[in-house]
Parts: sequence; structure tokens; C-alpha cells
Amino acid sequence: MNPEREGVQKDSCGNRGDRDSESPVTLRDSSSSHQNPMATPPASDAIYPSPTLRQDRGTPEATIDTVEQVLGYFNEYTDALASFGKMLANQELLDDPLAIARSWAAFPEPFLDRLLSAANYKPDLSVTDPGLLNVRIIDRDFQVSYGVRLIYLFVELLPAASRDDEKLARMIGRLLNALTISPPLASQARLQILEVLLRLASTHHGSAALLEAPDWTRFVPFTADYEDGLKIFEYACAIAALEAVDIKTQPLKLHDIIYSLVNAPQPADTTPLFQCIVNVVRFIPKETSSPPNWLSLMVRLLLRSITASSFDSTENRRAVVHVTAALIRTYPIHFPITLFSSELKDDSSPTSKPLCWLFIHHQLDDVRAWISSSAGKLDSPEYHRNSTHVATESYDILSAFIGFLVQMDDRRGPDGGLQAFHDPNVLHSVQKDLSSTCSMTIKQLCERYKAATAGTSLIEVSTGASNPGSSRMREDPLILAQLRVLALWLREDNGDEIHHEAVGIMDLLLGLYCQQDEVRWPILTILEQLILDEDNIDHFLDQKGWETLVYDFRSIIESPSACGVSLGCAEVIVDLLAPVVRHIIKSRAVSKYGMDMVGVACSLDSKGSCDVLEVKCAALFLAVQLYLKIPADTKGKWKALKQLVKIPEMLLKASDELDEATKDELEDAMETLGRLQVNGAQMMVANLSLS
Repeated sequence: MNPEREGVQKDSCGNRGDRDSESPVTLRDSSSSHQNPMATPPASDAIYPSPTLRQDRGTPEATIDTVEQVLGYFNEYTDALASFGKMLANQELLDDPLAIARSWAAFPEPFLDRLLSAANYKPDLSVTDPGLLNVRIIDRDFQVSYGVRLIYLFVELLPAASRDDEKLARMIGRLLNALTISPPLASQARLQILEVLLRLASTHHGSAALLEAPDWTRFVPFTADYEDGLKIFEYACAIAALEAVDIKTQPLKLHDIIYSLVNAPQPADTTPLFQCIVNVVRFIPKETSSPPNWLSLMVRLLLRSITASSFDSTENRRAVVHVTAALIRTYPIHFPITLFSSELKDDSSPTSKPLCWLFIHHQLDDVRAWISSSAGKLDSPEYHRNSTHVATESYDILSAFIGFLVQMDDRRGPDGGLQAFHDPNVLHSVQKDLSSTCSMTIKQLCERYKAATAGTSLIEVSTGASNPGSSRMREDPLILAQLRVLALWLREDNGDEIHHEAVGIMDLLLGLYCQQDEVRWPILTILEQLILDEDNIDHFLDQKGWETLVYDFRSIIESPSACGVSLGCAEVIVDLLAPVVRHIIKSRAVSKYGMDMVGVACSLDSKGSCDVLEVKCAALFLAVQLYLKIPADTKGKWKALKQLVKIPEMLLKASDELDEATKDELEDAMETLGRLQVNGAQMMVANLSLS
């Protein structure tokens, strides 16, 4: 029976009576002809359960009933509270999980509903007698607290599997309502509600009921009193995602819940909220067409937190880094723009720089401080643990910031916009700090690489046959984060000093290139910038850069699934090798390099999309340039020509979608190679005649 739908219901003794819609049922009416068992707290803990009753269950005053007798009391619904007391006094029943589950199933739900429904009582402001008003509030709290204690103890006693129960889930709405009543319940009752919600959040029915809660804004302030309060929300979302529950179909959308959490009055320390957001955004689909309604609120909260006194604590600074990095991963387009274009300033100093500038300044300072503190700890377990949890995310934030700066001019509005970094002085200061940070990063990478590869050759590093330090370096996510920052900044910074320092890690770049697919793109971007200076090409060739990239290009282009990032890498490799080919022709012996590239060209086929064929054509053109400069007496040159001469015609016939310029170059290559083939045949005939 639902007490809200029924005008009357049975009380705890089985009697029916009218439901008072204006005030809670008064249980302490001294004029009553019989004593309600809840009128005053009984002396026995068996009748008035306490949160510690599981350890101290009290001593029954009468003969202990059997399990079946206790269950019979529940079924008869003579006195729910007294029956509960008998259950707690029965050691045999408490030691039997099945019996506990049966007791909960038999416990009358209307009785609990009636107790918790007392929370709906709203004090009548027209009552002039403060004593009477206070008595009614006490009666309300008395009933609600009793109901909370009963549910709390059942949740404590029930086996974990039995907590995933529809009946318990139906209590969640009333418990949330009881948690937020005014004046509030006693702290012990509020704590018990939160502990019950935490247990039920990790169940299927409980998580669904929590996500259907109508308003989380009222609930958030109470989590400050409970260390694990926000984990209630985290667990509910995790279970929904784990069980493939489509959160979008819930009455209250996940974004609306986050909005409630972020928009609610916040405690001084926002660390628990930030950690909650980190754990929850994992369940949000990546970047959508429009940002969620809570993103700008989150930015304000994030920027305000760096001016709070709690920001000086290591825990809070790490929480800020964690949540920022998590939101960048989820919203790589919208969040950096919202964060770094914010013009929010410190209220205590309106003339100060925008807080987003202060935020990135803190990140740069923290990264430099971390690099300095990591010296001498490169092989320690603590170093690798910290690098994964803190430094990696800080570098990811810097990558997002540099990407924002690159796009800043394109996104500046007609009113000037983006004032935070539009000021030349501010921008120059940030650029100087970025260059300094990248310089320290390069030096640290050099130190790590020397320590990791001590006593090993470049070939051993490339194949992974090096010492454990090299393996740890290869598996460290920090390396990828650092390389991304360097790749972005080297492309934007025109200073010679930072480029000169980057040349010093070319052996590291080529050593790591073939070990992880993820690092290829940033390494190629860095190499592309370094190769622009012809003085660096010889160093690139001396470090086996030609062999590394030609081998990788061939493996990509011969793969039947060449597309996306891998095809993009192949395009960059061809563009990167073009100035290298010109340098080789001008200043190096061509034979070795030329035959390598001819071998790649001879292995080309006509398969693949138009994009793939474009890359194959570019590789062919490089091979032809080198082939023309290979000395005539080079071993295998004329044999390779028999296959090479077929490739331009094959590619020309493969696709009509090739652009006209590419088609013209293919026709030129056909003509040039054909003429070489004729000349070569004539030379062979002449040589035979002479012999």
C-alpha cells in the first residue's frame, strides 16, 4: 500500500487511522489509551535499534523466538517495530543471511513509508505557540529518524546480493527528501542516510533510483559532512554505465546532474567535487557538437579555486590538474576555448590579470618545479608513479593551451575577444615561460635517455632489446605528453636556441620512433621542423633517420589497412624526405639512399584509395629523382629499372581521381624512365660489341 495514495493506513499496531496532511503523526501523545512502542525510546536496544547494534545486539527480556516465529510476526503485521526487536534479539536469525533477507521481504513497507513521509511536514507559520510548533518538529524528526534507523540496520545486516532490491530502491526518494528537510535532522540520522545511499548506489535498482532523483542541488551541501558523499553519485553513474544502462534515457540526464553538482553552494575545499567530476566524465561521450550547459560554470569554479587558500595544498593542486586534464580529454575543442578565453578576474584585485593567465602560469611553474625535483630520481618507482599521475596531465594541459594559442587569431571576435592573451606583454611573458619549460623538458629527456640506454646501441633501443630503464621509458605515458608539447611549440617558436637544443635529442626521437605508434606523429612533427634547417640533415642521416623513416613508410604503404593516422604519417614522411633527397643529391653519395627508395617504389601497387595513391605517387617521384643520380655502374641499377618503369603507368591507370598535376608528373616519369631504359639497352649492346 502506498501511503501517499491511500488516505488511511495501518499504524505500527495494525490499527487504521486518518492521515494528517498538515503535520506528522504525533507519536508522543500522552493522552493515548495505549502506549505506542515508538512513543519514547525503550530501554532495550532490541526495541530501539542504534547504529552499533550489530556489535551490541542487546539482551532479550523474554524467551527467544524461533526464526519462523519472528518471520510470522512480520507476516501478521501486528507490530512491525516489536517484530524487528525480536529479530535483532535472535542470534540464529542474525547469523543466517537468508533469514535476514526473508525478514526484510516480510517487513511492512507501508510502515516505513509512514515514518519517512513525516519529512513532508511543513511547519505552520500561523501557529503562534512556539512550544507547540517545536513539539511538532520534534515529532517529525522522531519518526523520520526511526525510519532511517530501521532501513540503515537492514542494509547493514542484509547480504550484499540482497541489497539490489526494488523495495530498498523505493526508499531512496524518501531518504533524499528526509536528508534535505528544514530544520535538518540530527547529524547521526543524516550520516546514516548517506551511508545507506552509498551502499545502494552500487546496486542496479539503487543506481537507477538515484539517477531518477529530481534535484541534486539540494543534496550536494550535505555531502560535505560525509567523506564519501560524492561517491554516491560516482557509483550510481558507474553502475549505470557498467550495466549498459543508457543514461540519456534517464528522467534526469547525466549533464543535468553534473550541472546540479557544480551549481550548488560549494565548500571551501573543492577537491572532493573535482575528483568526482574526474570519475564521472569517463562515462560521457566524447566531444559533441555543442558544449554542455555546465562547462562554463565548471571553468568559473576551477579558476576561482586557484585563488583560494586551499590551492596551496598539494592535494588541491593535483585535483585541479586532474579535473582540467579529464575535461580536455572529453571536450578537446570546447573546454580549452572556454577555459583560456575566460576574462574572469580575482574579485579582490579587479585590475589584476585574468585568472586563466594565472592558471597557465601555475601550470608552467609546477612543470618546471617537477623537472627540477626529478633530477637523480629517473629510475625510482616514485618518479614513474608521480610522472603518470601528475606531470603527464600537466603536459597535456600545456598542449591544449598551445593549441589554443595557435587558433587564437582565427577565433578572435569582432570586438577583439580573448583579452587574456591578446595583451602583447602577457603573451610575450607566456611565450617566454613556454620556451623555458620546453628547454628544461629537452634537457630532462636527454638525461632520461642516457640513463635508460647506457651501454646499448641505437639498434638495440629501436628493437626494445635494451635494459629495463629503456623499457620503462618506452612505456612511460609522460614521454608522449612531453613530445606533444615539444612538437606544438617547435612549430610556433622561431627561436634558434630551442631548435638547436631539440637537435640534441634526435637520437632519442629516432630511437623511440618505432617503439610506439602513438609517438610517431609528434616525433615526425618535431623532425619536420628540424629538417627545415639544412645544417641538421647530416645529423639526421648520421643517426639512421633515413633508414628508420623509409622502413616505416614501406610498412605503412604496404599495409592493406593504410588509413587515418598511419596514412597521415606516410604523407608527412614523404614531405619530410623531400628536402633530405635534395641534400643527398647535392652533398652525399647517392647510391645507397637511391637504391633504398627505388626498392620502395618498385614494391608499390595500384591498390588503395585516391589518398593512398597520391602518397604512392609522391614516393615514386622521390625515387625517380634519386635514380637519375645513381652512378651507372651501381650494382642492380639497371635490373631495378625494368620494374620501376612499369610503376608510373600502373598508378596512372589506377584512378581517374588523381589531380592533373600528379597525372602530368606521372607522364613525365614514364617518359624519363622509358628514355633511360632505351639508353641503357643501347649501352648494353655497345658494351657487348666491344667485348
